Amino acid sequence: MSKLKLKLNDQKLGKQEVLQALVLADDFNNSLHPMNKVFPKILTPVANVPLLDYLMETLVRSGVQEVFLYCSNFIEILRNYVSTRKYTDISISLIISDGCRSLGDALRDVDTKGIIRGDFILIRGDAFINADLTCLMDLQRARREKDKGCAMSLVLRDLGSTDESPLFKEACLFIADKHNKKVLFYKKLDSEEKKIKFELQWFLEHEQIQINTGFIDTHVYMCSAAVLPLFSDNFDFQ
Repeated sequence: MSKLKLKLNDQKLGKQEVLQALVLADDFNNSLHPMNKVFPKILTPVANVPLLDYLMETLVRSGVQEVFLYCSNFIEILRNYVSTRKYTDISISLIISDGCRSLGDALRDVDTKGIIRGDFILIRGDAFINADLTCLMDLQRARREKDKGCAMSLVLRDLGSTDESPLFKEACLFIADKHNKKVLFYKKLDSEEKKIKFELQWFLEHEQIQINTGFIDTHVYMCSAAVLPLFSDNFDFQ
């Protein structure tokens, strides 16, 4: 393809079409595990390769062009690490907020900074995924065309059963409309919890609902531009 054609295509797409990803380096987990106090989870090595490097490879393959790495802890460690990396076809910028204590606070801070210009991919720092995120974003946009209230799509992994899995502690209860997959209820399961209250309206307002405990949350979310303002307008969202 000629350089002229590429230039014309870039002009047609416009700056607003750049696919952006917001990566939260802090999982805002109050775990007392010693590692959480001395080293960022996003740099945890898997086969001697930090999670962040795997994530960046996935983002490059998916056509993401801008990455914002949100840091509230281990700021110097992350800054030094990113400064030594040479990523091609993608830019990565650190967004620093010392003292942020929750996901909601982080998203409100990002909204205030105005760095996200449209639809974006939200990723928790400990995510490990190699899916085509562009395809998943296209699915989210298609859903939003049909339902303007569809602000975000969760990316789930189907394990079938988590009973005998090492991921048992990550098991979640998902209740969704079986037809359109709209999530009605989502809760991480507590091994000590014996009862969960179901709302009658779920059954009255939906022809069929799906109840599943075989999914785990990958910590990857396809977000429309409406997500950040929702957090800014609702300070009880954490």
